[in-house]
Amino acid sequence: MHYIGIDGGGTKTLFALYDATGTCLAQLCLPSCHYLQVGPEKMKAILECGIDALKKQTCEPVAIGLGLAGYGQNQELVQKINEVLMLTLKEHPYVVTSDARIALSGALHDAPGMLVIAGTGSIMLATDGKKDYRVGGWGALLGDEGSAYWLARRVLSLFTQQADGRLARTPLYELIHHGEGLDQDSALITRLKTGERERIAGFARYVYAGAKKADPYCLALYEKAGKFLANGLNTLSQHLSGEVIRASYAGGVFQAGAYIMEPLKKSLNCRIQLIDPLDGPAYGAYLLIKKKIEGANQK
Repeated sequence: MHYIGIDGGGTKTLFALYDATGTCLAQLCLPSCHYLQVGPEKMKAILECGIDALKKQTCEPVAIGLGLAGYGQNQELVQKINEVLMLTLKEHPYVVTSDARIALSGALHDAPGMLVIAGTGSIMLATDGKKDYRVGGWGALLGDEGSAYWLARRVLSLFTQQADGRLARTPLYELIHHGEGLDQDSALITRLKTGERERIAGFARYVYAGAKKADPYCLALYEKAGKFLANGLNTLSQHLSGEVIRASYAGGVFQAGAYIMEPLKKSLNCRIQLIDPLDGPAYGAYLLIKKKIEGANQK
């Protein structure tokens, strides 16, 4: 049997075909299949397109593991997604969970441990092998501390204060003023009036640019973000036993490297060992469906 792992995030859908040893045989990237973004019909069409394309790469029967954005706390949404999957995958054994959960599985090869995700939003997950735990994931209005959106909101506030003269101007001011090609600083209001979360989150790039110029405000933002994210992992570690708990990370905020990693590491408790992710989310989806199939075969 072969396996298809699907990472259905908010910006893209990655399909990967694996053999029984975990070797990736083929990959395909398509637009997001997020139910709330594209609706049930387009979600079904995207999933069918990706699955059919990879099925042509093998003569073996396939089982499918999916990690989908939106598949979580909202039971009404979960039910709607399940209805689409029952129509789309009726010929195949499958397992479905959240995109965050397959990221945890891929990062630690389905072993007990923790994962901190800091992308547009932020969430921290843990598993002891039997039960999963979570911290964060409250969304932009209620939380998402340490995320790109959280960083962007604060760097934009700093820019407006520096533009007004309420704060002394630092390299951050010129980075945004010139980077956005602003004739007048107030032009930023019009550009952001629609307030799309992903577009605003993109302004987190100026925190990184400012940190490289030793901007004190940008360095302080990463310091605070690292502490917030570490606090989430420290909280989750209370659910896990053992002298050493492995934790990994995922999401665009970590592309800032040492600026975010150093404050994160120094704020972790002594039981937590931070490691690079072993594999990506699609591999995590493969591990989950393979585990389900092997468990069924042993019964």
